[in-house]
Amino acid sequence: MLTGRRVAYLELLSCPEYGTIDVGSESGERSEPHGEDFVTAQDNIFTIQCAQDGVADVALIVEEWTGAPASDPPGWRTWELESQHELEIEEYLVIAAPGTQGDDLRGLRLRAGYGVYHCRIRAQGRTEVRRRIAELARRDELLERANDLDGIERYLIQFWPSQKNHNSIETEGNLPITLHI
Repeated sequence: MLTGRRVAYLELLSCPEYGTIDVGSESGERSEPHGEDFVTAQDNIFTIQCAQDGVADVALIVEEWTGAPASDPPGWRTWELESQHELEIEEYLVIAAPGTQGDDLRGLRLRAGYGVYHCRIRAQGRTEVRRRIAELARRDELLERANDLDGIERYLIQFWPSQKNHNSIETEGNLPITLHI
């Protein structure tokens, strides 16, 4: 099986005040999470249902690949959950945590441009952050120690062009960017 090459990398922290993070086209209509699904998807947007509601920052890594990713990033443990979808990006990718007073990332242009992408979302740390929140709440230390929980809940979001996408990625190299939203 041919594998792709990573061409873009973005790492950020986001505080999901209402327990969700939206990823997709700017014009995408948000889908409300339902049941135990950790991801709900429409044609051009998906919503991640986080394990906690704005107690701590969630780590997000967004990667763009020329084709299906070959392997996991170094240092990542096993995945608790995985979800795959096709997503149509009309112009720009938007990452937003509703309730964060407009602090969202807008205008992230994928190198292959507009079109249909395969998207794989992997999660880890969900069980651990819930356990630690319960433990701190039991000891009445949650408010004082909430920052200790930042980044435990992590999501890897990988995009690569679908066969339906007529654009190709021509730019070489990785672009590491670190933001806090």
